[in-house]
Amino acid sequence: MDRFSAELDKLGGKLVVTTRTPYFRDMVKNRMFASTQELNVPEWLEVERNEILAAKHIDSKELNEDVAKSLLNPRLLAIALQLLDSAEIGVLEELSVSRLLFEHMRNSEKDSSVPRPAREFARQLSHHAEEVVNRVESNAMDDLMVFRKEIESVVDGRFFQDVAGDPGSYTIEENGLDLALAFSVISKLSRALRNNHDVDAELRKILEPVEALDRTAKVVQAAVTISAIDEDCSIEVGAALIYALAELQNIDDTDFDAFSSLAVKRIGLFLCAAKSLCLAEGNQQNYDWVELALLKARAIEAVWDEIRTTISYWFRKHSLSPELGMMKHRNRDSEEEVEKELGKNKKRLEEKLNSLSDHERKMLEYLQERYGGLLPAEPSQRAKVRLLASYADSTLGRAIRDVIFEKRGRPEAEWDQQRLAQGHQAWLDALPYLAQQLRQQRFFGEHYSLADMVLSARMGLAYGYGLKIPDSLPNLQQWFARMTTLPAFQKTAPPVVLEKLAATVEADTVQDYV
Repeated sequence: MDRFSAELDKLGGKLVVTTRTPYFRDMVKNRMFASTQELNVPEWLEVERNEILAAKHIDSKELNEDVAKSLLNPRLLAIALQLLDSAEIGVLEELSVSRLLFEHMRNSEKDSSVPRPAREFARQLSHHAEEVVNRVESNAMDDLMVFRKEIESVVDGRFFQDVAGDPGSYTIEENGLDLALAFSVISKLSRALRNNHDVDAELRKILEPVEALDRTAKVVQAAVTISAIDEDCSIEVGAALIYALAELQNIDDTDFDAFSSLAVKRIGLFLCAAKSLCLAEGNQQNYDWVELALLKARAIEAVWDEIRTTISYWFRKHSLSPELGMMKHRNRDSEEEVEKELGKNKKRLEEKLNSLSDHERKMLEYLQERYGGLLPAEPSQRAKVRLLASYADSTLGRAIRDVIFEKRGRPEAEWDQQRLAQGHQAWLDALPYLAQQLRQQRFFGEHYSLADMVLSARMGLAYGYGLKIPDSLPNLQQWFARMTTLPAFQKTAPPVVLEKLAATVEADTVQDYV
């Protein structure tokens, strides 16, 4: 730098170098012979930030107050706009300060001239957080956030600041502490999971000292943010964090948009947490946050497909039909082998039913009272409906799976035509049995039932991906046309299905018959 400066000085020029203040002060300034002039680059003024946002048609008044303040930092504002331009977020309202800082860490790893993995810096942050927690637990509250250990100023000003009057010390910023504690929480939960400990119980224990800092909600939300963006974080850990957030009190409603946007990033976390919340006793203060996040996320077709698949798996896994999942079949195995496996399945189901908790029994009773009309009262009809619901999942679902997986998210030029032909034939092979069961009835049972509900959902998805009911099965065609007019179908069908139906399906309303 001295040589460059000397040569430029001969030419009447000046060498301009940008660096962070602590690094320049500690590592550069005292090693230079050339005279230097320091120019501090300030943060954006509010009016400047607002002008930049306005150019993107963004109203700064709509932003979370803490996020708006963070966007005065030129680096963080650039990151926010980059996330917006790359469609990682839909609107800036989806950002939280923790998300900004986490993305800043990841960008610093890419931009740094010296290799510095973001995970390594995360571990360093985590160590700082654990030291703060240790001080709280030992009641050493003086200089709670102050450290004297050397640290690279890679993210100076976003996580750490110098202590005035003590150049050998630095303090961790509050927002930086939230993220640091979040990394520490995830690390401890991951360790608990590896060692087969109860993750939920471990989390309650971990959060006890955090409560003394009055930052529990911010820390849990930061941890949820990390677990949703970092796919290396396990589903179990992320779901436990969302569950914990649902139980917290007095969380800031202005953080909801940022929270709900994470469901799109990693819907599996939210589905897993929702399942645990539904099966839990008591009333969770913020259950509606999880519910609304899922409802918002389902508007995206790819996310809705995953939601449907997961819910279908739940129904299949918890079905009371002993025929479901059987390896033996009457068309190829002996009657004795079939009955033997059927008997084992019945016994297994009885054992599961007998092991239900009181709360689970109450939930089943509620579902039966609320939705019991989906199953006929007469035993033989009820058995038929359940078998058809099982057929929708095991046979019809398997028939259309290859077609959907081959077409979804791929240009037509990349489709495997042989796989599509096999899927189309499997679809055609599965339909005659259903037409035979339906006969000339309006429904598969005496009235609209569970069979009509699950079969119409499967066929709707098939229709959306180009699989149609052939003209040789007019009774099935007419039944499907009626089902598509139901409000429940219209509200839950994916966009790809509704778009296909809008132009082609003309059917009588089913309201007169239900």
